[in-house]
Amino acid sequence: MAKQESDPQIACRRGARRVSRRRLLRATGGALAVATGAAGATALYHQLALMGAPTRHTVAPPPGGYPIGQYQIADYGVHVRSDPESAVDVLIPPVWSLVITAKLTRAPGPHEQQRLEAALRAVEAAYPYAPAGVFALVAYGLPYFRSYVKPALVSAHLPRMASDGAPVLLDAVRFHSDPADLRLEANDVVFHLRSDALAHLHEVLRALFAHSGSLAGQHTPAADLADLFQVTSVRTGFVDAGLPRRIAQEAGITVASQIPETAPLFMGFTSTQQRGQAKEEAVSFDGRRDLLRNPLTTARPGDYFAGGTALHAKSAWRACFTSTPPLYRAGCR
Repeated sequence: MAKQESDPQIACRRGARRVSRRRLLRATGGALAVATGAAGATALYHQLALMGAPTRHTVAPPPGGYPIGQYQIADYGVHVRSDPESAVDVLIPPVWSLVITAKLTRAPGPHEQQRLEAALRAVEAAYPYAPAGVFALVAYGLPYFRSYVKPALVSAHLPRMASDGAPVLLDAVRFHSDPADLRLEANDVVFHLRSDALAHLHEVLRALFAHSGSLAGQHTPAADLADLFQVTSVRTGFVDAGLPRRIAQEAGITVASQIPETAPLFMGFTSTQQRGQAKEEAVSFDGRRDLLRNPLTTARPGDYFAGGTALHAKSAWRACFTSTPPLYRAGCR
């Protein structure tokens, strides 16, 4: 899905190099416009993070507290606006995303569980639960369940598809059309951080995995999880009106002028149409697509995985210099 860095400290420091045209054009279309590169791209992100984020009002959590699912953020300041180009209403998600993949360094017990809980609570206490603050999501891969959870427990609680009984979580597989250098990952955990402020995300990254001990300018040792997780990649994504063009201009890309000025993605269109996406409650394991239809899975309210959903994460590294027109090279997959 994005720029991949193996060291969270490298992901957070300023680089001296300019990102090359070839590096920046290794990007994917979809829900996120994504730039690639190493230190040069990181430096570019730092520069762009200083640009104004969308005007928002911080929304306090409702009386009922935080949502059941960490991905359910629609009622926490994510608003809707009309898109003049397509004449439809579009959702305005947080501008920046960090996707951090990791493996556990040891088998987790009650103490490790308490430390992870304390770290997430420290993040929530330091930043508003809103686009202007930080949204934090944690997802677990099949390697985690296979390594650290008894098979009988997984079999008893993991939901299955109502249509054919297949598990809701499946291993990634290689397709015949995949390139020879395709690498299938086997991470235990994914941390997905979202915010309008890239600086907030870098602070959280350093506090969780680089021993900074600080969140929002406050001493926060409880957030330190560096000894529990081995970070395997840090991927930076963004989506915002005009941001792809500004990134292309900052990088000195000759086709920057061909990217529409207000486009949220390099491809020149938006992908967050309100009527083109399922509602958050509909994609949960125990959710219903429609009141007149049966749930998609065997999960029911009150089950262990109730409110949960599946997260798909990938990296796209293939350079896109083929016969495609220049405008579309910046968004090919």
